[in-house]
Amino acid sequence: MLDAFDEKLLQEFLQTFADLPQPKLLVLGNHDLWQDKPHTDALYEDYLQFPWQEYGFHLLDKEPIIFGNTAFCGNMGWYDYSLRLTHDFDWPVIACDELLRWETMNNDEIRNLLQTAATKSFKDLNESDFARKILLVQNNGRWESLHWYDRLYINWGKSDQEMTAYFLHRLEEQLQETRGLEQVVVLHHAPILPRLAAEGVLDAYLSAFNGSKRFWDLICQYDVKTVIHGHLHRKAVFTWKNVRVYSCYGLMDTIRI
Repeated sequence: MLDAFDEKLLQEFLQTFADLPQPKLLVLGNHDLWQDKPHTDALYEDYLQFPWQEYGFHLLDKEPIIFGNTAFCGNMGWYDYSLRLTHDFDWPVIACDELLRWETMNNDEIRNLLQTAATKSFKDLNESDFARKILLVQNNGRWESLHWYDRLYINWGKSDQEMTAYFLHRLEEQLQETRGLEQVVVLHHAPILPRLAAEGVLDAYLSAFNGSKRFWDLICQYDVKTVIHGHLHRKAVFTWKNVRVYSCYGLMDTIRI
């Protein structure tokens, strides 16, 4: 994690791909924006202004790229909790503003919180609960704290719904610009999930931060046939509503389209 945009470190990293002859396209991810300071928007702007082309890379967050009759459009996307998989679970949870100072609470304060805070069912969590990005859940008789660490290291100064709208608008501008071509959408965050059920309490909670259905709606609106995304840390290839979706796993993973 960096305290600020480290151009030298980024240059050294990109140089490792200097001999790769294929076109190199990328979108940023939420971890690229983790820092100990506010003003995530300023850090994102630093990435946009970086001379990626000098290292043989093309940043889709900045603009689309066209190869023949195919246009690659995209950006990091964002999340608005609309992909959450919470409807089947009734774990007792505590979701309150007091949790926002969890890292500084002592043992007595934690015990008092567990004894006095109101509980609700996991399936009844609302957008305000997810916006805190921290939750206490009772699982197998024990209370566990669940965290989404963007809470600590990303600060846009706007809500997640507003940031989703921002990146959605940026993507639509690219799709409008390249309309008439075969369009491939590349996102970091997911526009759709490859499964309909969570694998446990942590998976159910983190699903809220996987992406946004609004990107899927836009993809369908523009009749896009191919989508590539990351963020889920799991490999999946599937077709839904005539759209081929590729969920990439990691650096060492290759998917042939």
